[in-house]
Amino acid sequence: MSHNIRKLKADGLYFYERVLDSQSGTHCIVNAQRLVVLGSYNYLGLSHHPTVVAAVQKACDEFGVGSHGARITLGTTAVHRRLEQTISAWIGTEDTLVVSSGLSANISALQALATSEDTIFFDTVNHASLHDGCRLSGAQLIEFSHLNLDDLKAKLATHCDGLRYVVVDSVFSMDGDIIDLPAVRELCNQFEAILVVDEAHSIGVLGHQGTGITSHFNMPANAIDVRIGVLSKAIPGVGGFITGSYQLVEALKATNHAFIFSGALPASVVAGADAAIRVLQQSDCTLIQKLDDNRRYWVSLCCEQGLDLDAAGATPIVPIMCSSSQLALEMVRSCFEDGVLLVAAIYPVVAINKPRLRTTVTAAHTFQELDFAAEVLGRHARRLELVPAINNAR
Repeated sequence: MSHNIRKLKADGLYFYERVLDSQSGTHCIVNAQRLVVLGSYNYLGLSHHPTVVAAVQKACDEFGVGSHGARITLGTTAVHRRLEQTISAWIGTEDTLVVSSGLSANISALQALATSEDTIFFDTVNHASLHDGCRLSGAQLIEFSHLNLDDLKAKLATHCDGLRYVVVDSVFSMDGDIIDLPAVRELCNQFEAILVVDEAHSIGVLGHQGTGITSHFNMPANAIDVRIGVLSKAIPGVGGFITGSYQLVEALKATNHAFIFSGALPASVVAGADAAIRVLQQSDCTLIQKLDDNRRYWVSLCCEQGLDLDAAGATPIVPIMCSSSQLALEMVRSCFEDGVLLVAAIYPVVAINKPRLRTTVTAAHTFQELDFAAEVLGRHARRLELVPAINNAR
């Protein structure tokens, strides 16, 4: 891995760890250049919302900055508990545990729940933090082909030692595709498996008021046994949470390393997340509708430019497939020079034969910004022969 990074840097193609001089909504400044951003996690555009910013400032005045200890000691404030109650009421679960990051939520939940006597059934392209949590639990790990529920069923039928856990993403972060939750739930019922779902890219995006994948499929909230979310994407800030039954949260408070041994989130960050959820609820789904309108518009623009969107579906993650990693990185460089900031996803983050530009839209983008970005992408895609020149329709 380090050898690959050194080579990319030597070739002038290392475009990661960019230093942003400022970031405001859909634009950022890098080296005095203003760019349209098409790779942000700020799906609802709430990171600069005045109500959210005011809540952060108020909590800073009341609690200062930083953490006062682990959650189990001095780190739990009234703001932390209020956020946990807000999340539970919003999603429809009984209780919630907020921890310091989405990554630690995934790792610590699986490490705390599964044991070496258990078996975990795992989609092959789940997030790396889910894989880490499974490995650290000591449970036997059985992978099934991506979204292939026939494969999952066959493997559930042949492994029966200890407890069974089925672990999946709700929305897969590199393709934007959505798990078939009703079918997975049915298999879990059939084989008495515990369902764990990482909702990093569906909370705030899918379902009524952004309440996630159960709402998206018109299922009850308790259709997921262990639901994990983040406070760093549609809900802006940093942090993660695990939500479910009272018994689940009670057990996690006794065993979860992210709760027991990690410094708590600063109260200011927690207050911002709580305010963002309330803004979303009060928007009466207009933010989510705007996000979906922008997604549809962006997909249509990319199709008009002849770009290969592969698995683009109903989420704001829109992958533009490239024939090689070199070409993906050349596209990033060229578009950057013309005012569009993109992110290239290449091996080992994705399969070696599936490099891509991982574009994301937000509710804050205007159609004019998306028009501009699509024109830049299309022009350079034709110049670099990513698409034939005859595909230019705009």
